[in-house]
Amino acid sequence: MRLLLLCLLLLAPAGHAVSLELTTPTSVPVDASSFDVHVRLSGLAPGPAEVKVWLGGEGWQASRTWGTSGWTRSDWYTQAVPEGHGGAWEDQVTLQANPDSRRFDQLTGHPRALVGVKVRQAGAVVAEHLTPVDLLNGTTHLIVHAAPGTPVRAGTGETWWQASMRGSQPGLLRLAVPSGAPVRLCLAARCPAPGSLAFLAAGATRAVLFNPGEEPVDLTGGVVLLPERTCQLTGTLAADAVLHVPSEPPGVGAQGKRAQGTARCIEESAGTDPRAVAYQAGNRVADVEVPGGGWRVREPGRGPWVPWVLPEGVLPAPVDPIHVEGWARPLATQENGLATVLELIAGARHRLTVATYMLTHPEIAEALIQAAQRGVEVRLFIEPEPIGGAPPGQRGLVAALLQAGVGVIEARGPWSATGVQHGKVVVADGHRCLVLTENLTRSGLPDPGRRGNLGFALAIANATLARELEARYGVHGPSHPGGIPTTWHPFAARVGIVTAPENAWSQAVVPRLLEEADGPVWGASLTTHPAWQDRSNPWLRALVNASDHVPVRVLLDGGGSHGPSSGTRLTLGHLARDPGAADLQVRLSGPAGKVHAKVLVTPGAVLVGSSNWNQGGALWNREVNLLVEDPSLAAWYAHALEEAFEEAGGAPEHLRVPGPSAGLVALGPCLAGWRLRRGPGLRPGS
Repeated sequence: MRLLLLCLLLLAPAGHAVSLELTTPTSVPVDASSFDVHVRLSGLAPGPAEVKVWLGGEGWQASRTWGTSGWTRSDWYTQAVPEGHGGAWEDQVTLQANPDSRRFDQLTGHPRALVGVKVRQAGAVVAEHLTPVDLLNGTTHLIVHAAPGTPVRAGTGETWWQASMRGSQPGLLRLAVPSGAPVRLCLAARCPAPGSLAFLAAGATRAVLFNPGEEPVDLTGGVVLLPERTCQLTGTLAADAVLHVPSEPPGVGAQGKRAQGTARCIEESAGTDPRAVAYQAGNRVADVEVPGGGWRVREPGRGPWVPWVLPEGVLPAPVDPIHVEGWARPLATQENGLATVLELIAGARHRLTVATYMLTHPEIAEALIQAAQRGVEVRLFIEPEPIGGAPPGQRGLVAALLQAGVGVIEARGPWSATGVQHGKVVVADGHRCLVLTENLTRSGLPDPGRRGNLGFALAIANATLARELEARYGVHGPSHPGGIPTTWHPFAARVGIVTAPENAWSQAVVPRLLEEADGPVWGASLTTHPAWQDRSNPWLRALVNASDHVPVRVLLDGGGSHGPSSGTRLTLGHLARDPGAADLQVRLSGPAGKVHAKVLVTPGAVLVGSSNWNQGGALWNREVNLLVEDPSLAAWYAHALEEAFEEAGGAPEHLRVPGPSAGLVALGPCLAGWRLRRGPGLRPGS
């Protein structure tokens, strides 16, 4: 395994600077296998010290440590540093996932965890660090989609892809890897250690694999899935050897390497419609087929094939909620949005990851410039061609950011020519994060005393969640916990990251959320449409179904003086004519305000983020949302939406919706109580 070296300097008692060096495997087993962590300390104060090392997550531990008398729980200080250490100490600490821990179930089945180290002297903590590791839950299946020039992360290590790949179409490799013997995919020239496997070439009908290590690699159970051909592998690939798939020609292969070992194709199929079972880090994701235009998916146990054609190259991924402990704050962005964003940027000391559809707020741009000037690594992901063109002032702000050293990435919809970068995220130092429904504009985040959109956000301080959010944009790095704003409160809940195009469409997200609602449902969206591709909108269907057993209240944007969008008008008629609509009420904002929020709330959970209720928000764009299972947090958003809904009032006659559904009420002309206005620069679908 490739080793990871981390260093941390903290101040110890009496002014001593303690250096902590931690070497840990990048992948660790969850079964009874043990693994070693090397700890080296220097700069310790005189006197004995205690060291504990554990495997787990933020706020929980599920491992044990080997001591002189056997395995002991890792929440004890099991390593004693004697008094005469001379300021330095190092040791190899052996860990094992503890199946007897009451938190063990939070460890198994998940792809990520943390290895933690803490050092204590004279009753005070003098050094500590957490570093992420990948978990090996039994046989680990790696799915790696290798697009030209694109870095990809796999379940047990880093993966690079050759920019000069032959063939214009990407290839897909799925390998079943025995537990404890991970295979890393890499570029041949950069393979870091034995036990790796390199792609030398891939195209529509063939791929060339190379083993740069000194030991054979077992490929049994692996599948190479190419756009026009599929090959199931068996056998081993010898050291310094190549394998051509789906067929292996005799003699010398790529780069003069000879094909050796027993690796071969045992099952081969041609055509553009192969089917397979997809896995990520050991978890079954979906049955998949690959037609010419992209992925069609079916979730296990969820009925017939769902005809969502995802953008080509997108892998369906499960929404896998994680236990999150930290601090949190729900926000109404027209009241606290700007101050919170500026506070996060100003507090960053190491790294800032920011994503937005549009940027027109000069104060936010200036804050990013100042962060870069004080040495913070700043990345801004922005849509280069928003609908209707870049708003006034954006190009000038982007130019100033580039000149100041901010990394500005023009990030279109990641895999679709028709999609856009629509996520709205701020992550500071890999620890404090904010997911918004609003863009970094004056309408989305109004100045104090000014009116803005009806929008929301959720701030959470948690390194695991922050790391996962940054990974959606290909950003990776250590966490640096900092000060928590006094307005944030202690928080513990299950949180799932819902993204388009990977899983926002999933029946396990909105349909299941509404299906399980045991009380009133509240929702708001800028725009929606009754059809997704060639079938009806499943989110609207789920709202109608929920209205049969709980009250459902929905607030949509009325479009100001221009009236609602065409998609919203079609939605209103669609709902009005639906015979299944029972206790369902829909209202519109009017000329006085703009609904820009994208949120759904039940008594037990809230979904908040960037996805509008249309096919772009679920299937095409880069969208980021949080699904939080927390009744108290859900109650906060429900109260805010209830106030907005009540302020909407009645509807002018020309906006009344005909139809037999008595549950669908008139549409509201205003949201004056929220002090909203339609701001400049915003476009439909923003």
